[in-house]
Parts: sequence; structure tokens; C-alpha cells
Amino acid sequence: EYFTTLLESLNRQCEEQGYTLNILISRDHSFIKKQILGKQFDGIFIFQGERIVQSDLALFEEQHIKAVLLDRAYESPYIGSVVFDSYQAGYIMTKYLIKMGHRRIAFIRGDNDVYDSRERQRGYLDAMKESHLDVPQQYIMNGSFEELLTYNVVSMFIKSRTVEMPEAFIAADDMSAIGCMKALTDRGYRIPEDVSVSGFDDINLSQYFSPKLTTIHNPISMQGICAARMLVEMIEKESPGRIEQLSGKLTIRESCAPIL
Repeated sequence: EYFTTLLESLNRQCEEQGYTLNILISRDHSFIKKQILGKQFDGIFIFQGERIVQSDLALFEEQHIKAVLLDRAYESPYIGSVVFDSYQAGYIMTKYLIKMGHRRIAFIRGDNDVYDSRERQRGYLDAMKESHLDVPQQYIMNGSFEELLTYNVVSMFIKSRTVEMPEAFIAADDMSAIGCMKALTDRGYRIPEDVSVSGFDDINLSQYFSPKLTTIHNPISMQGICAARMLVEMIEKESPGRIEQLSGKLTIRESCAPIL
């Protein structure tokens, strides 16, 4: 749902400014790189995590290819970025749970090469450290932004854990949070009476799932609008690339409760 919302926003804004959006989806690094270097497009939006490395970006700059990155903070004369302040989001969510009395808080990260996952985890770790709370190694799990994988990871954690059960789980996105809640309820835990669960992004499903998910609202549509406007400025006005960072907002619903 995140990508659907983002692509709809990008497409709408591109059309309003007289451009057509073409979408290339591939995990083949060489294919993506070849398409970009082929200069078939006026400009490029890139959402590739760390698959596009620094040397690739340097090559794009040498070729004067104008691009906006949607998954990391970067700026140069030909490359800009529009990203969420995921560090602050991770920090805010963790502090919210700590203020409610939670001390044992686990984090379900996304892919290691994804900017938002790393930054949200970094915010979580800093908030835990600031509050002098321990983070056992088993409290950091890998859900890869996938509901089913997160379900399996949390289920395995419950079955084989050698540490105390967390009082709260923070998942790196809402679909992972939903997978976490399903795993917990299938093993007899009540949410939020026994365990609190939270996510990020505030996709539409988060407000209809039961219990309704506490999350960080990210302005996904605005990311698309800002990215398209930035790229058109770079194309038509020769504007240099810049970093534009969007802030999230804590959205409190039903899946988190204070420790009584």
C-alpha cells in the first residue's frame, strides 16, 4: 500500500507538470543501471536502497543524469532526495512507549539496506540508551517489511526465546506490525492488554485492523508531490539537487496501552 500511494502521487504530479511517469521494477542492478545510463528519460526517481552504491551515483553525476532519491538523504548538483525523518520517528515512538511504562521493548527491522529501516532502528536504540534500558540481541528481529515473514519471526521468537518476553514491539512498518499482532494473538497474547504493538507509515489498513494500530503517520502522498516538483525544477530550471526531509506524526490508536 505504501508504494501504491507513492506511485499514484508521483504519477499525478508528473502529469500535472506535463510529464509521463514510466515505472521500471527489477532486482537486477545491472539492468537498472543500464536503463538509467541510457538517458531515455528526462529525469529519474530512484528507490533502490543500497543496491545503487556511491560509485553509481558518482557515475550518474558525471553523465549529468538528474535524479531524486526516495530512500536516502543525498544532494549534489544533479541528484536530490525527498525522505522521511525516520530517525525522529523511531525515537518518538520508542519514547512514547517508555513514557507509558514499557521497559522491555523489541524492534522488528526491515531490510538492512533500506534507509528508513536503519534510521528507525537508530532512533529506537538512541531512545533506549538515553533511558538506560537494555536491548538484548534477541530483541532485534528481521521482518523485511513483510507481514508473513514477521509473523514467522515473532512466532519463532516466542517459541525459542531465552530472554524475558517484551512488553512492547515496534515494527519498522505497518504490515510488519500486523504480522506481529497476528503471531502474538495466535499464541494467546492479548493486544494491548498483554503486549503493545506499534508500526510506521499509517497505511489505510492500520486504522481498520483490530485492534487499530498505533503508528507514525508519514505523508506518503506529499513525498511523491515534493519529489516530482523537485525533479521538474532540476530539469527545467537547472536547479541543483537538495535534501528535503518530511516529518511524521504520532498517531495513537488502540494497539498500545500503559503498563499498570
